Amino acid sequence: MGGVIGEDGLAGIILGAGPVGEAYLALQEYILSLKNKGVILAVCSKNNEADAREPFENHSDMRIGLDDLVMFVVNWKPKPDNLQHIAETLNIGLDSLVFLDDSPAEREAVRCLLPEVDVIALGDDPMQYRRALADYLMFETSSLTDEDAKRTEQYKARAQISTLESSAASLEDFYRSLHTKAVIAPFDEFHLSRIVQLIGKTNQFNLTTRRHSLEQVRTFMADPSCEHFYLKLSDRFNDHGLVSLLIARKTGETLDIDTWLMSCRVIGRTVEAQMMYHLCVVAQAQHCTRLRGTYIPTAKNGLVADVFGKLGFQATGEASDSGAVIWEYDLAAAGPISNGFIDIDYDSAGGRSDAA
Repeated sequence: MGGVIGEDGLAGIILGAGPVGEAYLALQEYILSLKNKGVILAVCSKNNEADAREPFENHSDMRIGLDDLVMFVVNWKPKPDNLQHIAETLNIGLDSLVFLDDSPAEREAVRCLLPEVDVIALGDDPMQYRRALADYLMFETSSLTDEDAKRTEQYKARAQISTLESSAASLEDFYRSLHTKAVIAPFDEFHLSRIVQLIGKTNQFNLTTRRHSLEQVRTFMADPSCEHFYLKLSDRFNDHGLVSLLIARKTGETLDIDTWLMSCRVIGRTVEAQMMYHLCVVAQAQHCTRLRGTYIPTAKNGLVADVFGKLGFQATGEASDSGAVIWEYDLAAAGPISNGFIDIDYDSAGGRSDAA
């Protein structure tokens, strides 16, 4: 929308009347189409919050509503600070953010202070804004899953949970207050597109960052020496869908983890403990006495460098010049890894059991 709400008032906003107003409408409609593809939207503005909310709540031509936004961050702090706050609250990397602003000074401030953030260059003509956004190719996707369509609600829940966490008396009280439930089940055809999508795009909580195709995942599913399962998560705020998966191969009495990853939006929710606890149960059923995991460092997965260590694994040394580290867990001696604060429904048959 054109104009400055704090100075021009609601009636002075340029939106929907004349060529320039139509250009702003076209931009909003395109932004909403990105939301429907799974791109999350947030406002980062310098203004009084009540003034900034007024067009979203009261302007009849607004296409984007407050319900379309994951976060509404409006104050007089520098925009790079607020962008950092958004990333931290949603538990996403700065390199996942794209900044759209009609002020050259604000765009330059973000480029200089947060070089990880992509800044879309806008010219002086609002008639070209939609084209500038449409020409940004990083929003393109090869497939769309149910989780993509629900991403706005999922990240809204993440913001609510972050607020709740900061006010909880203890971490244990916080986890229990979420009333978190999950379903753990073997891979199945119904969830296969989501499984392959996660394998292809997850970077932060991804121990090996191995990319497996649809055909390769089906090969794992058909291999009797291979164990595979996913976890679907829900809490009192939202159904987060399929957020974690693990693939492991049995070699003698060892269950060796090939792939273990988790969506960044549930990092820190004790999902990792639940996944490892379930792997221990599976390993014992297969008469395995040891778990083995590999951490292969990348530019983005540093946060999981010690995840095996925190779960009781012992490092046995580097596997190669790449810095990969082999970790082992003595299941026979230590017993199953302790699980977290999540109620689990184990769906051994897989399929569409959604008890969570």
